[in-house]
Amino acid sequence: MVFDYLNRYPEVLQSCSLVSQAWTSPSQSRLFATRWIIVSSSDDLDSFTAFLFESPHIAPYITRFLIQPDVPEATSEVTALFNRSIVLAATRLARLKFLELWYFPYLSLGSGTCEVLIHGLQSLRSITLAYATFGEITQGLYDLLAGHSDLRQLTLQDISEVDGDEPEVVVRYVAHGQLQIRTIWLENVGQEVIRGLSRCLSAASNTCVTRLSLSLSEECALAASKLLVTLGSTLQHLQFILYSLLDHSAEWVEGIVPLSA
Repeated sequence: MVFDYLNRYPEVLQSCSLVSQAWTSPSQSRLFATRWIIVSSSDDLDSFTAFLFESPHIAPYITRFLIQPDVPEATSEVTALFNRSIVLAATRLARLKFLELWYFPYLSLGSGTCEVLIHGLQSLRSITLAYATFGEITQGLYDLLAGHSDLRQLTLQDISEVDGDEPEVVVRYVAHGQLQIRTIWLENVGQEVIRGLSRCLSAASNTCVTRLSLSLSEECALAASKLLVTLGSTLQHLQFILYSLLDHSAEWVEGIVPLSA
């Protein structure tokens, strides 16, 4: 069908949805399935909620949801934004597949919201946590992994370390084969997070991870190399960016990893 070739052209899909009733559904499904719904403030959330109320037929098409607070702190307003947004996603977005959470204040969320996040959203296939300290997301991510056995992709982006954390808790469920994660993305995370991942995966009897994407500083190169050796028997595809903190240069490597030969 011609609509399958228009995912990168939202303006065209929007025009197609107005041509006829027969074109409306296939156009709108592709238009909203490939676009991120971004909530940064309570005003954004109110507008999106009103939109869903006025156009309930659109909700099944929405698959990508990003909660990105304007204020990068765990304030009461940010916590309220997460509480409302997560409940809305769980109750109205039945086919949500991609969830991205910035400045994730898990420990500040209400118990009801945590319950919804862990046991709702069962259609999720990808979770991204970005711009937080490891201590803030540890328990939340552990619970998320435990509650979503069909997850296929885990992304950690700009997660800073805190003394005393145990990074391996992040991937404990991955390592023990209780998840079906195929892809792990690590971008600008610390050495201890990588080492914890390596320890867990090396202790596991099997792993499903076949794709690994790394974007790391030079100081993490050794830890990353050990991770690659650990995944050598199953890893099929690698994307690797190693950047210098001194001159901001970067080396990009992408392709098949021949470690299983």
